[in-house]
Amino acid sequence: MLIEFPNIVKGLRKAIGDYSKTAVGKKVLADRTPSVNDSYTNDIAKCPCVTVEEKVNVALAKGREIDNSETLSRLMYEVNLYDNLSNKVEVCYKLANVVNDYFMGLQIQNMRFVRITCEPIANTANANIYRIIMRFENKNI
Repeated sequence: MLIEFPNIVKGLRKAIGDYSKTAVGKKVLADRTPSVNDSYTNDIAKCPCVTVEEKVNVALAKGREIDNSETLSRLMYEVNLYDNLSNKVEVCYKLANVVNDYFMGLQIQNMRFVRITCEPIANTANANIYRIIMRFENKNI
């Protein structure tokens, strides 16, 4: 089963965009709209920023059909959240909640996603920017 990564990015972009338009989102984000990018970068030009990458997409042998189509895949996505304002910790954790809700609610064919990590990590490129890294992996239903 081929999962199209651009659809994951598009859905996450919409979820974060919707949050940024809410009263709470506008207040927490100081009327900024986070950028959502489809690859990791050390050069965060605009904060808040969200990057998402597909780290694993492996067809499982037991999921191969006679016609060689994929029926089971192991997927893992990594999301990085960045902000640099005085309330950067709050911003990153609010965005982490939006990202978590998006992946936990995502149902693609016979799989669901679970969060396998969510932790702050030192941003060695710029210590003034707060960073959280999250990883989500699918579990076949």
